[in-house]
Amino acid sequence: LHHSVAAEGKMKPILRKNVTELSQHELYTYMARREPIIITNAISPTLLNEWDYTSFVDKCGESSATHGVQNHLLAIIDNLSDTERAIMDARMVQMFDTTVKQFRDILVQGMTVKELAEHMDSFRHVKNNWEHLSDYALPLTLHDWQTYQCPTLKGSLEQHPLPFLIQYGLDWNRRFTSKKQDKALLAEFLARTGMAFHAPEATRAYPMHRHEQINENFMMVLSGAKRFVIFNKTEGHKLSPSPMRVKTEFDSDMYDKGDRLFGADALTPNYQRFPLLKEADGFEGTVKEGEVVFIPCDSIHAIQNMEDVFAVAWHMGTQQCVGEELARLTKSEQQQQTSSTDSQQHHLKTEL
Repeated sequence: LHHSVAAEGKMKPILRKNVTELSQHELYTYMARREPIIITNAISPTLLNEWDYTSFVDKCGESSATHGVQNHLLAIIDNLSDTERAIMDARMVQMFDTTVKQFRDILVQGMTVKELAEHMDSFRHVKNNWEHLSDYALPLTLHDWQTYQCPTLKGSLEQHPLPFLIQYGLDWNRRFTSKKQDKALLAEFLARTGMAFHAPEATRAYPMHRHEQINENFMMVLSGAKRFVIFNKTEGHKLSPSPMRVKTEFDSDMYDKGDRLFGADALTPNYQRFPLLKEADGFEGTVKEGEVVFIPCDSIHAIQNMEDVFAVAWHMGTQQCVGEELARLTKSEQQQQTSSTDSQQHHLKTEL
């Protein structure tokens, strides 16, 4: 499953840093530079003991679920030409014994978390090679805002929040919303941006992509492991950009551009087919149970589930890069503190 892009290309490992050694300002500096970072030992043992791939289904199984790529795949399917549909149909019948129409019917039907988990398990035998969009169709995966609202999950996360995320959530809300009590701010941050992920081993929900609206996020892995490849948007021309833009969960009156897809597969690279991929500067790394990854603003990225995964992400969809704003904010505060300290020292020397 793991083909290291760094072996031949220009990829660098994502920096790994223990949460106890990562200052607030340092985190914001990485965010402002649009560099990913994996934060280790970032999740409380209590939270890890409460949640994994199986317990999520046990505790939230009756919650309604949407499929991770429902909007994305529906948009693709509904915009296929007759020729493209025939190609996708033949491939899906060969791989999954399912026609495009049958697959579309699956996408639009309502499922609970438990029903979707059972559907995932029924396709575990499938071995995808990721050469065509249809390869991402099955098994279905779950990434859903609504499922995050499962009372047991939401309550557990609010009871055992991440230390650095508390401060980040508070800073983010202070910058972009009106001031309230700290506890209320954190609850608002978690409720507004939380998304639950549930996916079986050896799956990818989506081809390499970039959210055309500004978006950055933290993802914490409560169970399993996820492999990431991440590029700055300036490297996009080396990644075989597609003219296709796909409707996403962020679509609204403010964000109507959709996701931009890229044809190059940086997780299992084919340099003969995509020679410019070898020249693309980026980052790669595997995020394991108990770790959190920051995915930078405006980045191009692709993800593969290396094991059965349960994870939660907090997405910040704003009109500007939050990390850059927070870095400016903390730098300004530090300068004010330095200026105040210098003034106090000067005053003390004058008195002496």
